[in-house]
Amino acid sequence: MLVAEREKSARGLRSLLSQRTTEVQVVAIVYSEEAVMERTLAAGFHVALVDATLPGLDCVRVARLVRHLRPEVAFVFLSASGQEERVRSFMAESPMGTAYFLKRSVHTPARLLRVLRDAADGLSLFDPAILRRLGEGSAPSSLTPRELKVLSLMAQAYSNAAIARALGIQPKTVGHHISSIFAKLALPQPGCHARVQAVLTYLSEGRAKA
Repeated sequence: MLVAEREKSARGLRSLLSQRTTEVQVVAIVYSEEAVMERTLAAGFHVALVDATLPGLDCVRVARLVRHLRPEVAFVFLSASGQEERVRSFMAESPMGTAYFLKRSVHTPARLLRVLRDAADGLSLFDPAILRRLGEGSAPSSLTPRELKVLSLMAQAYSNAAIARALGIQPKTVGHHISSIFAKLALPQPGCHARVQAVLTYLSEGRAKA
């Protein structure tokens, strides 16, 4: 299901998805909170692709209502700026099957499809480009450059093994980095969806110190 304020804002996303019709199907495009709720009650979709920049629609309120009725629905929020703090708050309270990406980061059908699939599988995903943008201008973090890189890969739902391959280090070393990240951010040791919580905590800490 595509959630947009008007047809123009949904046209580009529908065009991208139409190139992969054997793998994903747009079952509805809705333009109001009432239409979202009607479609939710009718079911028939597994992922909601939401334009987070809609001035006339409270996308977080809509997401909370949908999750109340159908907890299994995944959400992929797309933003032009990554500045929607309420979306980050929603991710912190309901991380399972939730993703937050810049529109330019999912400009190809393959990339958008991967994000939709990962969210549908229950993963928590956070665009590292948003992480970099929100971190600009904040006070220096206690995290080392290598820990920041690990955190960025965690935001993309990389496993420890995948992080190790990406950085050319041993999985055991990745584990040490992650433990250090959680200790420095004063978080419990990593659980099922704690990785995105670590990203959100880091961003909140950076804004508080800026």
